[in-house]
Amino acid sequence: SVRKLPKSNIRGVKFGRRLPQYRGQFCMPVHISAPFGADRACKDASRVFRLPGTVNEKSGGLVRVSGGTGQRHRFDALSDQIFTASGRPTRSDLEQRRKQKKAKNENGKSMPRGLTQAQRFSLILDDLEIIRCFHGGTIPTGMRNTWLHFFATCFTHLPDVLDIERKIWEAAKTATPGLPPAEVQAIARQAAEKTALNRSSSVLSDGRYHYKGATIAERLGVTSDMARNLGLKQVIPENERKRRKAEAERRRRVAKGAMTREEYLAKNNASREKPWTALGIGRTKYYELKREGLLPELIAA
Repeated sequence: SVRKLPKSNIRGVKFGRRLPQYRGQFCMPVHISAPFGADRACKDASRVFRLPGTVNEKSGGLVRVSGGTGQRHRFDALSDQIFTASGRPTRSDLEQRRKQKKAKNENGKSMPRGLTQAQRFSLILDDLEIIRCFHGGTIPTGMRNTWLHFFATCFTHLPDVLDIERKIWEAAKTATPGLPPAEVQAIARQAAEKTALNRSSSVLSDGRYHYKGATIAERLGVTSDMARNLGLKQVIPENERKRRKAEAERRRRVAKGAMTREEYLAKNNASREKPWTALGIGRTKYYELKREGLLPELIAA
């Protein structure tokens, strides 16, 4: 809305809820025109407009129109044209981005972070079977009791497991032959007792064993190369887990457009070449001029 100020030839503009949008679009022409002498301070919303044909009390001069057609423009359309000319996204583009980000966040809320204990130990159970097959179907002597204990522990975390003791005895016959029946019986009985415990979301309070994959890998002699070659998902050494995490983070950053350090240095070599010394100016002044587009084209490139 336009409000007449005490002086008859001045009109003030009241933006109301449009104020943030006005501030954003008004900064663009000021930023683009800065190398040509535009005042960076003249981008606040408390601007006044003098009416053509009236006298400016400060200078005593007649207010004239230096150019233009007098055509009126809708604020939204003019705002979009300014942002497009400045290489910035329009309001509709920003709104689309907000919707995509909101949808992504909502999808993330519906998916739990990480794996549940049942899912994790189901993967560990698969890895234990792969390890058994790697050894020719029979676990080597010295690791049989340990392997069978981990095998039984996995079943204590799986829902709706019937007759867990029978499953452990069957696994012992094929995977750990020669293991004393007393040891098998002790593992089977303990697994049945753990399975009967009430389930809880807290790892420390449900009474079951919650081994880390790195701990299982260490006790079964799984190396990083072995984990990679066999495609193990949970029973992996700690250093292999860190490597996979770093690789996943690198792929995520590349997918978002991030550059490697070598690529970045190839495009941003000013820190090594120090072009400001050839110009006889300081580093800060160099980047100020470069930001304003006032450096010679050869240097700025």
